[in-house]
Amino acid sequence: MEIQIEYGSDGKLGQELLDEIRDVARRHGNLSEKKWGMRAGAIDLVTVLEIVGIYTGMKILDGFVEGLIGKDIFENIGRKLRKEVFAQANNLRNFLGDLYERTISKNRDRYGSFAIIEHINDFSLYVVINHKKMNSNLIEKLPEAMALAVIVTINTDFEDDPPHAIQLYPNFETESWDYIFMPTTQAYGNYIDRYFDLKDRTLHLLSSPDEFINKFNPDDKDDFKFLISPNRDHKKI
Repeated sequence: MEIQIEYGSDGKLGQELLDEIRDVARRHGNLSEKKWGMRAGAIDLVTVLEIVGIYTGMKILDGFVEGLIGKDIFENIGRKLRKEVFAQANNLRNFLGDLYERTISKNRDRYGSFAIIEHINDFSLYVVINHKKMNSNLIEKLPEAMALAVIVTINTDFEDDPPHAIQLYPNFETESWDYIFMPTTQAYGNYIDRYFDLKDRTLHLLSSPDEFINKFNPDDKDDFKFLISPNRDHKKI
């Protein structure tokens, strides 16, 4: 498994933590690294560590997407997982589980995200793995949830406003990955105004920042862990 990590040259990740992440990665695959300098972007999600392209690099999605267009993806994805990509998905699960126990579980209180990022077709998938309420059970379920998020996005009719970035987000009460944030073009700089609920299989629109906050109840420690921050009064990391 090829594992690429990316992090800032400002030292915010910390040398000891970086060495721990390197150690975990090398136990599960071939590690490559990339540093970034000063940068700015359209999204509010601030990362201190990015794990980039593992899922697409392992070709896990190929077996999912083929043959699912126009079919009931929710009925077929479980079968495809079991029959076609279980071993590959399990490799990713083992790596993330090990990383969670060693490093992520001790970094849930910090501002700034540890994020998995996958670039697929015309959009990018973001998954923050150090939310304040993150737990090992959610990490265990993540490989399947990532695949489902991508397939749902590919198969959803957005009319004239498809998302350029999506974020997979948990239901912490049920310990399941129930939501995909899919901001519209007009959402940036304001609030996340659209999401897909994987439980009711429906795309929903939100009319205000308060509606987003009331629905998802984000923790204060997670200010920098959303594509569009629910708290525009940003604090310093």
